[in-house]
Amino acid sequence: MLANLEQYSQKMAKPFFFLSTFYLILFALIIHWSLFFKKIDESIPNILLIGFFLSWLPFLIDAFIYFLYNLKKLNIIRLIGIIIFPPSRIMHPAWCSHHYIWLPRYGWQFKTKKLAIDLEQQLDTPMLVIALLILPIMSIEFIFKEPSNTLRNLLYFSTMFIWFSFTLEFIIKLAVAPKKLLFCKANIINIAIIILPLLSFLRGLRVLRAATPFLNHGKLLGIAKTMRLRGLAMKIMKGLMSLSLIQKLIKKVRRPANLKALHERQKTHEEELLELQEKIQNLELKILKIKKDIHQLETSEEINENNHNPTTSTSTK
Repeated sequence: MLANLEQYSQKMAKPFFFLSTFYLILFALIIHWSLFFKKIDESIPNILLIGFFLSWLPFLIDAFIYFLYNLKKLNIIRLIGIIIFPPSRIMHPAWCSHHYIWLPRYGWQFKTKKLAIDLEQQLDTPMLVIALLILPIMSIEFIFKEPSNTLRNLLYFSTMFIWFSFTLEFIIKLAVAPKKLLFCKANIINIAIIILPLLSFLRGLRVLRAATPFLNHGKLLGIAKTMRLRGLAMKIMKGLMSLSLIQKLIKKVRRPANLKALHERQKTHEEELLELQEKIQNLELKILKIKKDIHQLETSEEINENNHNPTTSTSTK
């Protein structure tokens, strides 16, 4: 059964990576819809909700297969995590081992520090460009207090895309991070950016429950309060995105300096290595000379002994 599960993991790693990405896109569209389109009559489109729940089914089936084939070694936390938040399936493409991961362009890779560094370098520039999008978004919102529908849709998709990119990047980097707790501590701002819209969305579900024919004055006040909180959440999230942008810029500026320092250290170590190699060669020459001297002394002693022995034998006779 374990062999069958390994074959299943190998075949399904790629489809589930892209399915997890698609699910994350739908998830981002839904939670940002509730933040941007704040009127009660602008409910989440049915096509998004249907796609959201239909794309959930393969993850439930996948979890059932894992449960069926690997009951004795069941990792409940991993299983529940994938059912609650399917995009976390990216972190566990190999059910039988948490040491391997499948990534586009990389294929199957063993999780190492080198892989984490390579991904950091590969994702650094694209994520910096994506983070820069927050500047025109904030500028448009500052200039246009009441944006048109087209402009509002543009802001909606742009903010959603930034959040989606931050979340996908975080999941992938967390999956390959050697020390996950330290990685989370170093990425507190990104975690806040990811969680804040989600918390605001969950609070916004209270609005859906309140949107009934029996709305009263107290509920209307609660809805207004929720709307203000959602607006505040959006402002905080964009502020955090700006901080993340500054952080990425500083990192980008420092990286060449760090690389230069590393190259200088490498050059220094290479020079030290050459000096050590020269010293080793000199010592080896000295050793050869000593060995030669020893050999000469031993040879001369043998000759002396041979010369001495015939004389001794002759005198005895």
